[in-house]
Amino acid sequence: MKNFTPAFLLFVVLFFSACSNSPTSAPPEAPEESARIVELHKHAEAMKAEAERLNAALRARADRARVRIGKNGASHVTPQGSKITVPDDYPTIQQAVDAAGPDTKIKVKAGLYEETVEISTAGLELTAEGEVTIDGTIFVYETEGVVIENFKIINGDRVNLGNTFVFDGGILVYLVDGVEIRDNHIEAVQKGAPGIVCFESTNGQVKGNTAIDNLSTNILISFCEGFEVQENTVSGGAQGIRLYFGNSNEIDGNICTGNLIGIQIFGGEHNEITDNVCDGNNDGLVLFFASNNVVGSDNQLNDNFRWGAAVVGQSDNNELKKNTAHGNGDCDIVKDPAAGPNNTLKKNETDCISGF
Repeated sequence: MKNFTPAFLLFVVLFFSACSNSPTSAPPEAPEESARIVELHKHAEAMKAEAERLNAALRARADRARVRIGKNGASHVTPQGSKITVPDDYPTIQQAVDAAGPDTKIKVKAGLYEETVEISTAGLELTAEGEVTIDGTIFVYETEGVVIENFKIINGDRVNLGNTFVFDGGILVYLVDGVEIRDNHIEAVQKGAPGIVCFESTNGQVKGNTAIDNLSTNILISFCEGFEVQENTVSGGAQGIRLYFGNSNEIDGNICTGNLIGIQIFGGEHNEITDNVCDGNNDGLVLFFASNNVVGSDNQLNDNFRWGAAVVGQSDNNELKKNTAHGNGDCDIVKDPAAGPNNTLKKNETDCISGF
């Protein structure tokens, strides 16, 4: 991870110094002007404290990174392929991760762990034994082959990656190849953040997870390729599953209920959406600015408030085949006039089709 000093820190320090070193011979100020200067002093103090806090957090992250092999060639405490148990060997999950060499298996015993865990060690397997709750976030970045399994995650946390990205969420994945996120339960992440986020990653698997009441999106796969999103249960989000500008991904066998949109494909090509249940949402499945995707077979798109499936926003060359859509409020399968002319339907079971 990169250690940096936020650009605004210099401004804050100079501003605060200027405010605190005004000449003693200055003329008396009007009461309202004096009150304004006091408020500016307070604001500058708060900005300075926040900058110092952020710098301290980034320095701590850089210090942890120095004991990882990762990309900088440093040494781990334990050899490759070791086994570690938390809290027997290390009291916190992060301490165990920091000590772990590549391909280490870390078992976490039952309990509540109030921490955010950052992982950049290749091949690390992090598995909960019994009921393990993390009040925080698991953040996996710039590595490969990491497994996260069987955790309950609540509240979530904010992760700053340099001065470029700020992530919020329960499980966060960034620039990782071959990650596996299995059988986790992510609930009510704060600040309206997603439950699971995979960003700019490849060849991953998100399988068997339950993500509920994460108000933004329960599972977000963004700018990813070659992902399998399978057998997850998602409810209570703006989107149950959102695939955002991803190519050649598979969304299969998921249950999406009680979301604004069960499954949304926003941009991207050559994705396959099969055998999902999207019932009881506002919209079951929506293709938005998405082309050359296959929706089917055997998606169940029933009893949604508005649409079972919709093709909107200049989407084109999509094929919807062998799906079932009944009892949706406005219509079962619809195509927006703005969508392209080459979207096709084949052997769907439905009561209402509009726009095709």
